[in-house]
Amino acid sequence: MHDPEFLMQQMQWREELEDLQDNADVEGIVPFKQRLKVAQSALEDDFAGCWDTPAEREQAERLMRRLQFLDKLAQEVRRLEERLDD
Repeated sequence: MHDPEFLMQQMQWREELEDLQDNADVEGIVPFKQRLKVAQSALEDDFAGCWDTPAEREQAERLMRRLQFLDKLAQEVRRLEERLDD
């Protein structure tokens, strides 16, 4: 991966999600989801700003990979939330 900053962020989010799961922290899921939504929104804005510019296509592709990661993480959060609600 050529995006070490985002790799570090991914690791932090994964650790936090694991802690939420290990502690069965239903209340902690809400602020975690909110932070993910903020990050997704910012990435979507950045992506929209560079997608139509051929010179920035590589940046747009990098942002798309970030968005894909966040989408997958959000799905995992929803599954965790469902398991903890049972």
